[in-house]
Amino acid sequence: LYALGAAALWGTSTIFSKIALRTKPDVVVTGMRFMLATLFAFVWILWSGTSLQLVEINGSQLLRFAMIALSTGMV
Repeated sequence: LYALGAAALWGTSTIFSKIALRTKPDVVVTGMRFMLATLFAFVWILWSGTSLQLVEINGSQLLRFAMIALSTGMV
């Protein structure tokens, strides 16, 4: 269910970005996307009640974060 939601948001984000780029500079559209994604994530965290899990990062999660940071930075 989460994957389906992520795919839907990813696809609509691309469409809305192309529409917005017709009238606004790319830097503004990128900033708007990041702000909206952050706000959506914050609301989701509060609504789902998982905010306490954010402060409990374990070693496995830290390793995953490092792997993602290194792999996406090298592409």
